[in-house]
Amino acid sequence: MSYEFTQEHNILFRNLALKLRIVGIAFIVLGILQSFLALVNNGIFGIIAGVVGGILFAVIGVLMANAAKSFMLIVETEGDDITNLMEALQSLLSMYTIQFWALVVSTLLVFLVVLQTILTLLSLSGGR
Repeated sequence: MSYEFTQEHNILFRNLALKLRIVGIAFIVLGILQSFLALVNNGIFGIIAGVVGGILFAVIGVLMANAAKSFMLIVETEGDDITNLMEALQSLLSMYTIQFWALVVSTLLVFLVVLQTILTLLSLSGGR
């Protein structure tokens, strides 16, 4: 038994796929550019942060493009709408899982920098 979405649904999927494709390609390009620019940076921390960030951008872009492809297949093919929808959702889940963990790590790093700054300020003011 197969299921086909309605024309209205297909318009929604087409619009979503087009937006995901554009943003996904932009993320890939920005990720590659960020990694390249990081490699010409002088500081090792800037290089590491830039390359890691660039790779994250590119991976997220690829996952967006994969989701876009699956959403577009819903519109362009018949008989596999549910399978294509589930593949699109799996790509989106992977993308958001990566973003979630990147957010957790970034938040922890910001917390550590703030803590280090506070401790440094306290030690400077206590030494006077």
